Amino acid sequence: MNSPTTAVRSLLASLSRFGGSAAGEVAALRRRRTDRRAQAICPVDTRAFTPLYTDGACPLCGWTPEGYVHGTPLLTPYDRYWGALGAIAAVSVVMAVVVLVAFARG
Repeated sequence: MNSPTTAVRSLLASLSRFGGSAAGEVAALRRRRTDRRAQAICPVDTRAFTPLYTDGACPLCGWTPEGYVHGTPLLTPYDRYWGALGAIAAVSVVMAVVVLVAFARG
């Protein structure tokens, strides 16, 4: 292992001994990360599939690999629509303030 990885792991281990919840959160996020290249072969229909993109199950028959814990990537729940809508709303509020200030100054 390289030294930065070792340093981070030792830091997380020391934080977990002191009951730090941040270390637990980081460890939980690391366990949730799944390998994008991981493939499983269904014994029923002998089809190779990537469990990350099929919610952890075979797309044809629904078989789930043993020991595979399906965890979505970190930003999957984030919908870009709401972010864009929030940005447009913020810009609109700023523009309204600019127009009101310009109108008040004459």
